[in-house]
Amino acid sequence: MVDAPPVMQERIRLQFGDSPDWSVRFLEGSAADSKRLRRSADLLVLPAALMLAHPERFRALELPLVAYGPASQLSACFLAGCSDYLRTEFAMDELFHRLAALAPVPILVWRGFVVTLEPRAIRLEQTELPLRYAEYRILRTLLRNCGEVVTRAALYRSFAVRSLGSSRAVDMHVANVRRKLDRLVSTPSTSVARSPLETVRGIGYRLTNCG
Repeated sequence: MVDAPPVMQERIRLQFGDSPDWSVRFLEGSAADSKRLRRSADLLVLPAALMLAHPERFRALELPLVAYGPASQLSACFLAGCSDYLRTEFAMDELFHRLAALAPVPILVWRGFVVTLEPRAIRLEQTELPLRYAEYRILRTLLRNCGEVVTRAALYRSFAVRSLGSSRAVDMHVANVRRKLDRLVSTPSTSVARSPLETVRGIGYRLTNCG
């Protein structure tokens, strides 16, 4: 989370865990550098006046935008490209639920099925399998670095507070993640499908086919 009020940080933490896979930034007086915004946030909350003063700059970010202001500016903000609009004097609960609805959901394509990562669980349609803390953190780290090789040391640090222990611990957790994904999308033809969770010998693991 970036620049979110403490009450919003707490609501996000309770709903999505201590380290959600998305961050929200609240803008006020000026339009910040576009490249820096794209790197630092997944959702933006900003005044309608700021949105309307720089519509092209904010549209170019290709991020969900929640604008707020008087009812008279609602139509103009939607035409300028905002994703949602709140009238002035909105409640924090309302803002939270609107942000949660726009938050990106980490997904991967596993043997032709779209699997979503939720707090401490993986889901395929109505079927959900729980993940242990280490399994969740490893899969989340791989998703956030989709297509790149993540070392065993980095995966270990994603869930452990101690210095690097045995890499076998990481291998064990990754094997558990694979088994749960296999179980979630089990079909008669899965034996010939290529796994998107690849082992990179001597280095670590790589996840492909992420959404």
